[in-house]
Amino acid sequence: MRRVLVGIVLGALCAAPGRCQEPAPPLPPLLAEAREFDPTLARTTLLGIYLKERRLGLLKSVVSRAPAGSGALYLEETTLSLELAGVSYRQEVRLLLAADLSLVRKETREEAKRPEGSDLRRVWLELKDGQWVRSQARGEDDATRTAERTPQAGPNYGPCLSALASKFAGQAGTYRVPAILWAGRERKETGPATLTFAVSEPGEVQHRGRAVQAVKVRVSGKGEPLELTLTPRGELLLMEGPGLPYRFVAGSPEETARDLEAPAPAPPQGAASPKEAVEVFLYATARARPAADLDQVVDFEAVLARLKEQDPVRGGALTAADLALLLKTRVESEQSPLTKDQAEKALRSLRIKVEEGAARAQLPDYKEAFLLRRTAAGRWLIVAWPAR
Repeated sequence: MRRVLVGIVLGALCAAPGRCQEPAPPLPPLLAEAREFDPTLARTTLLGIYLKERRLGLLKSVVSRAPAGSGALYLEETTLSLELAGVSYRQEVRLLLAADLSLVRKETREEAKRPEGSDLRRVWLELKDGQWVRSQARGEDDATRTAERTPQAGPNYGPCLSALASKFAGQAGTYRVPAILWAGRERKETGPATLTFAVSEPGEVQHRGRAVQAVKVRVSGKGEPLELTLTPRGELLLMEGPGLPYRFVAGSPEETARDLEAPAPAPPQGAASPKEAVEVFLYATARARPAADLDQVVDFEAVLARLKEQDPVRGGALTAADLALLLKTRVESEQSPLTKDQAEKALRSLRIKVEEGAARAQLPDYKEAFLLRRTAAGRWLIVAWPAR
C-alpha cells in the first residue's frame, strides 16, 4: 500500500514515466534565460484527492522564495495526507529549485500508519561531486541510510513537473527537458530521460461547476502520460492520467474538504417513434444492445413519479438515478428474459396506439403495455414498461 502512495505522488508531481537514451535536449528559452525569481510561480495550491467523486485526502503545495544560503531560488513544499483501507498516509516533499527550475535538492518523508504499527521512509536526492546521489533511510535512524549514485550530471527536471507546467502554461507549444529517472518497480535501470510537455491553446473547461479558461498540459516520457489542466497564469486545476488511480482537483479549503458532486446525467434524447423506443428497450433487455442505451429512451424521473404513487414507501427511498442503475444492473447481471430472436418476433407483433402526445405499445402475451410520452422536441420516451 505504501508503494501505491509513492506512485501517486512521486510518480506524478515528483517524477515522470519512461526512459530515453537520446542526448539531453537544449533547454527551452523560458528556462535557459531565467535569472531572477518569478513571483507568478509563488502560490499555495490545495488539491482534493478523489476516487471518482469520493474524497480520500488532500495535497497542499506551497511555492516560495528559497532560504538564503540554500543554493536555490525556489522552495516548493508539498504535503499529502490520505486515508485508504484503514491506513493513514502522510508524505512531505521539500524541493529546492534553481532559477531555471532544475533540481538542487529534494527531501522526502513518507509514513504509513496502520493498526499494527507505522512505517517511515526518508529519501534525499542531490548533486554531489558531479554525480546525482539518492539516499534512503528507514525510520528516524540515520544508521540505516544507504546511498545510490549515478554517473549522470547536468540539469535534472524529473522531480519538478508542477513548477515546469506552471511556467509553460502561458505559451502553447512543446517543451523538452532532461531528467534522471531511478530504477524501481517500473524501471530496471537508473539513467537519463527526456520529458516532453505539450501545452495546448487556452479553451473553456468546467472546473467544480464553473466555466474557466484553461490549458491542457500533457507530460510524457515513454510510459503512461500525465495530464494537467492549468489556468493560463499557471494555476493548477486538475491532475489526472491513465497511470494514476486517483484525480487531484484544486479548490478552496471548503471545496477540497468534501466529495465532488456527481455529474448530472444527460437528459434522455428519446426515440423518433414509439416503436423505436420499445425496440431499444427490448434489444437492451435481450443484451443485443448496451444496457446504457436505456438511458436514452426511458424517462426515469417519470417512472419514479409513477412508482411513488403506487408505493410511496419504496418510491420515496429511491432516486431516478437509483432506478436507472437498478434496471441496467439487472439487465447486465441477470439471465435475460428474452433472446434477440424473441425480441424481433415481439416487435413484429407490436400494436401501438397514439393519442395526444401519449402512446400505448402492447406486446403479445403481456397483460400490461409500454406507456410512452412525446417530448416537446417530438421524441418518444418510455414512462412504464410491462411485466409478464
